[in-house]
Amino acid sequence: MATPASASETALLTAEMRAVTRKSHDISNNLVNLKLVVALTNKELYGRALLLFYYVFAQMETSLRECKNNDALRGLHEILPDFQRADAFAKDLAFYLGDDWSTKHSPTSAAANYVKRIKEVEKQNPELLLAYFYHMYTALLAGGQMVRKMVKRSFDLKETTGLEVFEFTKNRLAIRTTIKDRIDSVAIDETKRKLIMDESLRIFDMNNQLLRRLQE
Repeated sequence: MATPASASETALLTAEMRAVTRKSHDISNNLVNLKLVVALTNKELYGRALLLFYYVFAQMETSLRECKNNDALRGLHEILPDFQRADAFAKDLAFYLGDDWSTKHSPTSAAANYVKRIKEVEKQNPELLLAYFYHMYTALLAGGQMVRKMVKRSFDLKETTGLEVFEFTKNRLAIRTTIKDRIDSVAIDETKRKLIMDESLRIFDMNNQLLRRLQE
């Protein structure tokens, strides 16, 4: 007689990640809103906010390329050109912090720890990268346009200058849906699912640590 599947085994992986992090997501949103109000008063401060996350997105994309042959990550790697953000961050950072931003600035301790964790996941348990790509990229694709409008209005920007991180060549909803579908199509056992849920909570904690360092 077959053993009945558990609730988590029958739920879509992205749906479970969303449910597990609901409280953390609310806390993070409140912190983002508070920090954004301050960051949008000054171009350099906003640039520093972008810089915090540049290191994270750049490492995620590097790690995905390193894991392109992993069964769980192959699907995401195939569509990486549609949503990769590191180059877009770099263009915006040059606008806000100057062309020499990469030599003048270095990661905060929180950003360095975040990057270190992504590298650990890549080497030790690459399937956990699914959580990073779900939470970080779908958030940017879903809520990024609201932030884009705020940034454009606050700094009176024209065209896409200073807004590259929010610009995608394909339809944002379509990209977001494809990312979710690729993640949900991965076969993940119960043990690995639990690790992915734990990593999801860790991601929100690391994001909050980044934001709390913004004005330090």
